[in-house]
Amino acid sequence: MTKKIGVAEILAAACALNEDVAWHEDKIKRQRMRIHTLTKGLRRRLEKGETTGDRLQDLVLHIGGGVGDPLLPRLRELESVLKGKKGQFVLLHFDAKVPDRHTFGRGYSHRSEECYRLGVLEGEELDIVKNKSSFYPEQLSVMVSKYIQGTPFPMLNQDLVDLNLKVQDGNIFERKHGGFHPGNPKVLVELLQHNDWQRVIVVGDDAVGSWLHQKTMKSLFTAAGIALGKIAPDHSKNFG
Repeated sequence: MTKKIGVAEILAAACALNEDVAWHEDKIKRQRMRIHTLTKGLRRRLEKGETTGDRLQDLVLHIGGGVGDPLLPRLRELESVLKGKKGQFVLLHFDAKVPDRHTFGRGYSHRSEECYRLGVLEGEELDIVKNKSSFYPEQLSVMVSKYIQGTPFPMLNQDLVDLNLKVQDGNIFERKHGGFHPGNPKVLVELLQHNDWQRVIVVGDDAVGSWLHQKTMKSLFTAAGIALGKIAPDHSKNFG
């Protein structure tokens, strides 16, 4: 016959477990503080030109990330996609909040709108870029120094190349108006936290060409290529 455990014994066991949990939580807290101190020391050493031997880990530490940051596997995956794509298109696809109408006394209301930024990849590795945003003065990014921004719309004349595209200087992930404007895209490290990041960041001529074809925007491939200096006007008939 199983002996019935008394109330006092149950209470004592629960108290003992509480003490055990408290001890482990205190230990974890002290270990996290130690990690924080070591990480600060690492950053100071990196600022002096030293390296961990892991370029991406160095970059993550530079922008405020941690040792063994969970973002690192996604960054490595993105760099593998960038490999061999220098000189090819990269497209950022995002939803933005754009001014809709002005309400007296309340300012503008906003609506969601599908947007894209299209640039040419200038390098196959991620790096730190300066940003105009005061909230994100530096950020990790793909290497694109100019881009075209627009809203997807059907281009029924597939031979059309003169779209009067406006090329903007800046990184494809740049955040304007101090970084808080609702029309800004998310920065790279935010986008990579989502499992569908490859739907948002489209890399390579083939992938971008397919995206444009799905949006009935095939003409933009040549027009953007000319505007961004990727395609010489005399050779535009070979693309599309």
